[in-house]
Amino acid sequence: MNDLHAKLRANRHRRQREQFIRNANPAFASILKSADIVTGIDVDSWVSGVPWPTFVDSKLTTTQGDLEDSTFTDWDDRAQVANAFRAIPNPPAVDAHLFLDNDGPLFRISLGYFHRLMEHILEFSQAHHESDFAWVSEDGKHGVLLSTYCGYLPEERRTTLPEEVVYEILHWGI
Repeated sequence: MNDLHAKLRANRHRRQREQFIRNANPAFASILKSADIVTGIDVDSWVSGVPWPTFVDSKLTTTQGDLEDSTFTDWDDRAQVANAFRAIPNPPAVDAHLFLDNDGPLFRISLGYFHRLMEHILEFSQAHHESDFAWVSEDGKHGVLLSTYCGYLPEERRTTLPEEVVYEILHWGI
């Protein structure tokens, strides 16, 4: 990546940060505004430098692999997604990065704020049709990942018919 491309990407990330802050509710916007951010090629450096668990690839999607010390669930109803997040145990208060967009800046926010911010994050991501997000400790040992795809759950597990969205939730080290 040349210097110009790196500078343009860093500027785009800073603009995305400002857009996220404008679009978030006041409580969440205040947290985002005070958080340090990682931008530009530093995002790639951090993502590629984390010793990811074997079941999360560097693009923050789940893969087949060892799911020890983790929980994976999938839902087709947004209300169930919120309930599933409420049921996650309190994560450790370690330094972490919050991804609100696969190609956006990283916000440095302690994972200890998980339950305090989760409703805000879900509201924000669903309102902006960016349902995917990840919140991962700096060492990659703890994390929460929400990923969506277009499709249906098997009929015996399906709870909604009109939605063609499946929400996958994975958390590890918690």
